[in-house]
Amino acid sequence: IMTKGVPLKITDGTGRSVDSELTLILGPYNDSIGVIKKIYNPYFAQNETFSRNKYGIYLVTRLTGYNFTDVKNLIDRSSNTTNNGTFVFDIAPGKGGGYQIYNNQMINAAKILEEKGYNVILDNTTIFLTNQSNVLGYVSWGSNDPNSKDNARTYNTWAPGAIVETAVSSSGRTFTYPPTYGQSLIVDLIAEGVTGAKGYVGEPYIDAIAHPDILFPRYVDGYNLAESYYMASRYIGWMDVVVGDPKTVLSS
Repeated sequence: IMTKGVPLKITDGTGRSVDSELTLILGPYNDSIGVIKKIYNPYFAQNETFSRNKYGIYLVTRLTGYNFTDVKNLIDRSSNTTNNGTFVFDIAPGKGGGYQIYNNQMINAAKILEEKGYNVILDNTTIFLTNQSNVLGYVSWGSNDPNSKDNARTYNTWAPGAIVETAVSSSGRTFTYPPTYGQSLIVDLIAEGVTGAKGYVGEPYIDAIAHPDILFPRYVDGYNLAESYYMASRYIGWMDVVVGDPKTVLSS
């Protein structure tokens, strides 16, 4: 578990995240440390409790935010979760071509969660959704949605235990206040009240973004935050930063 103040990015010209590179240490992936390429995550798309002995990696997360209060709130929310809330999937219908795959994953995630009995909002309009209540899971294109405003802040109210993903290339590039914008930042969602989030210190490409149709079904099925994000993420030794208490689970 990394903490606020630990460097985010490796300064060797590769641009990878410290956290994702640390998944490779002390095991069969030692030779891949420092290599300028993404490594296929052996835990990707699995559906079982994580085993270091079986998979040979570490699941690395980080406790961070704009300030100590944000970090403390992450921990407090992780210990008092709920399994009752709304899942919001905000599609950007103009994202065609190779980007359509991520809209499709949101659609699939919404269907799976509805079949499990959860309340789901699947928005395929051009409106960037804000001000939703009791949100337990959230996915959008963030500032890559052309209709987002105010650096893609959602102004949602979040259920304790809420986790999120945004399809934004550099959403985990900083957790320092005041931020410098270009693209939106997951730290703003942490400040709003989420319990877990995934971001990127540099361009990960669309296939590295956590798959919502894996992330949320695993999480509601009882896997912890770290397991859920890593099962949903195709690569390690790459640009990823997973924020949250790794052992967060939804209450039964």
